[in-house]
Amino acid sequence: MENANKVSDLGSHLLRSLVLMVTEDCNLRCEYCYVRKRPNKMDIETAEQAVDFLFSVNRVCPDILEIGFFGGEPMMEVGLIDHVCCYARDKAGQIGSRIGFAMTTNATMFSDYGKRVIREHNIGITCSLDGMAEIHDRFRKTRSGQGSFHFIEKAIPFLVGLTSVNVRMTVMPETTSEVVSSLRWLINKGLKRFSLSPVIEARWDGKGLGHLVDAWEGLYSLQEEFKNSGVVINNIGKVESLLCSPDSRGYGCGAARSMAAVDSGGRLYPCHRFVGYFRNSPEQSIGDVFKGFDDQKRKNYITSNLVANQSGCGAGLFDDSTMPPDKKCNTCLLQRVCGNSCIALNEYLTGEPQRPAQINRVLSQIVMSTHIRMKSGLELSNQLCK
Repeated sequence: MENANKVSDLGSHLLRSLVLMVTEDCNLRCEYCYVRKRPNKMDIETAEQAVDFLFSVNRVCPDILEIGFFGGEPMMEVGLIDHVCCYARDKAGQIGSRIGFAMTTNATMFSDYGKRVIREHNIGITCSLDGMAEIHDRFRKTRSGQGSFHFIEKAIPFLVGLTSVNVRMTVMPETTSEVVSSLRWLINKGLKRFSLSPVIEARWDGKGLGHLVDAWEGLYSLQEEFKNSGVVINNIGKVESLLCSPDSRGYGCGAARSMAAVDSGGRLYPCHRFVGYFRNSPEQSIGDVFKGFDDQKRKNYITSNLVANQSGCGAGLFDDSTMPPDKKCNTCLLQRVCGNSCIALNEYLTGEPQRPAQINRVLSQIVMSTHIRMKSGLELSNQLCK
């Protein structure tokens, strides 16, 4: 009953972040990308309506709101991004609210105009960069099948000069053995903040998982080596934060709750991953920016987002004694560092947003065991927390 009450009160799930899929096209054809490439792009009317929608559900908002730009490659529509930022800032000023902006980009299309737009609107950048040339080019190719590293390499000095840049390194089984050397190379280029993201839907075998264990240990060594240089490997901080925070196993993430995504035609989805995985399907849509949320469909995804409602994967790499008898996520010791919270990925891999795939447990065991092992020199009371 408590869980039902949590979900039924949609007023407690205030939308704070809206991701605009300003284009579904891209200048690259990365092999692991989950977004279908189409020439569709968002028009100005839809973009303005999306901004209006965000503010309409936050008439009195003491917190800062955020608009994210995603694609495809959002810099293909830099003019629209500039317009949206100006429009949203004017709107925020009229009602005394605050607005911030973020963008996920492949950093291969930074024109002088694009650089000015990023600086003027203080757009936080998440840059997709997988490592050194031979690693980056393994999966991140142009439309003609050529490597894209030489394009992004030109943008590195610009990225280094920005105040808010996070490098998102996508990790495939084939690139795990070079994760540490790639990170070191990027650090030496002047980049400071990193997030590593293993592709859960990839084909992970024993060799790839073994290299991943080595790579995860290497993250801790690199963080220690460069701790006085301002380098931050977000994966380590995230684990420490999750393990050391109060044991609140509520919602897995903000999808459908505090965030939503808008496809190029104005449909609303729980997050941007739903748009890509399900090819703009109306089945996963939770409304549109013209008519608002479909409350029942939104509630269904919020219900799935509750950890207590997630069924558990029931499998793993090591001893099954770590799996609780009832096989529910909220009673699993690994839940706090597990990817089970991604309801988009869950639905894509298993057909059910509340049921994670087996690989989640394998990867979370690697994360947890590595963290404990690398912290093993600490006193027992501080073994998991700095």
